[in-house]
Amino acid sequence: METIGWILLGLLAVQVAFQAKLALGAPLGHIAYGGRNKGTLPKKYRIISAFAVIGYAFFMNVVIMAFAASNSTYSDGFVDSVLWVMAVFFGLGTVANAISPSKPERWWAVYTLAALICTLYLLASTS
Repeated sequence: METIGWILLGLLAVQVAFQAKLALGAPLGHIAYGGRNKGTLPKKYRIISAFAVIGYAFFMNVVIMAFAASNSTYSDGFVDSVLWVMAVFFGLGTVANAISPSKPERWWAVYTLAALICTLYLLASTS
């Protein structure tokens, strides 16, 4: 549990950093949101990335809570529910990234698949 949890935290930290770079105007538009925007993302997508930073940071907190749940005798329904949301999110993200017209973005499918596998493992460990 702990190793998988740390791996998932690392994957989420990478995503927080990537989304923060997008929100701050890094010229990485070809790797995000279907790769339609070369260079810096338009303001609308930069705002979405800023909210994504908050969402991924929340996911990181839930993973830490899953650590605590696995070390106790009870299962936290909130943690399990959010882990299921994360699993669906990463599952859909894997498909979306895999079929992206942007070749660099298709590599993110590997990331989202790894995050999905780790999330499913945590679900199995906390249930």
